[in-house]
Amino acid sequence: MRIRSFVLALTLSLVAAVAAQDAAKVESFSPQGQIKDVRQVVARFSQPMVSFGDPRSEAPFDVTCAGTGRGRWADARNWLYDFEHDLPAGIECSFKTKAGLKTFAGVEVAAQTFRFSTGGPSIRGAWPDEGEERSAEAQVFLLALDAHADLASVRANAYCAVDGIGERLPLNIIDGKERARILLEQKNRARVLFGVITKRGKRGLASVKDVRLVDAPILVASCGRPLPAGARVRLVWGMGIQTTSGIATTEVQTLPYQVRPQFSARFTCQRVNANAGCIPVLPVQLEFTAPVARNIASKIELRAADGQVHSTTIDPNVATVD
Repeated sequence: MRIRSFVLALTLSLVAAVAAQDAAKVESFSPQGQIKDVRQVVARFSQPMVSFGDPRSEAPFDVTCAGTGRGRWADARNWLYDFEHDLPAGIECSFKTKAGLKTFAGVEVAAQTFRFSTGGPSIRGAWPDEGEERSAEAQVFLLALDAHADLASVRANAYCAVDGIGERLPLNIIDGKERARILLEQKNRARVLFGVITKRGKRGLASVKDVRLVDAPILVASCGRPLPAGARVRLVWGMGIQTTSGIATTEVQTLPYQVRPQFSARFTCQRVNANAGCIPVLPVQLEFTAPVARNIASKIELRAADGQVHSTTIDPNVATVD
């Protein structure tokens, strides 16, 4: 009797093991977790699900996602979901197998749910370029983001770190009319950043067809106070910065810069020798360590010993601030 009971139990265990092996399920799903630039979802089932080529085949998942897309069967076991555009930051998606889902052979598919997120807002491009070594003391930064950021979380988690200064300088966010003025003033640079944001399709609230830079996720900011000349500076985009939908960054981005040397001017001219005066029939030069506004440079005058005043001529190839 005991032997029969043992044999029966062993038989039932083997049947259960075989049944478990034959149970239909989603054996792979991608992407999962946190990932950027999602354009396609791929799910592979352990058993054939449809008659390949049948256009009436239904989607196997209930999809909850802010991004618009469309599903299709690649073959009998592989199902794809293509988004219209790369998903911006701040999107969470859920794919849940439909209730009562069965394989082509009629085997019920195990209930499963898969999720992914495109994470918090990240910097995709910046002006000045990362690594710029001649940043201004009161530098204004244009930061191209992959989604609009919650400004309160930016103020709390983004800052400037300056070598030689033991404190974090808060990132001063410029918005409203002043932001619009700066974007207009730097429209060529802003358009380049707009292209960075939109080159893979629509991102955030910015559309490829929408040329209104004021609505693009371009953050305009500066460090909390003027920076010392020649200092090395890091713009730190920290963890905890959220999209307007509430999804936060989990990694730190750092953009290094160096402030230009202290402003100075140098007068040069051609001489017969080092101890001689300037040759009067040849031009003299006044060179600056940083661009000077053209209207200011045009007011520079050379006053000779006899009181004669000579106006300046600006070299058209020299950089000025218009």
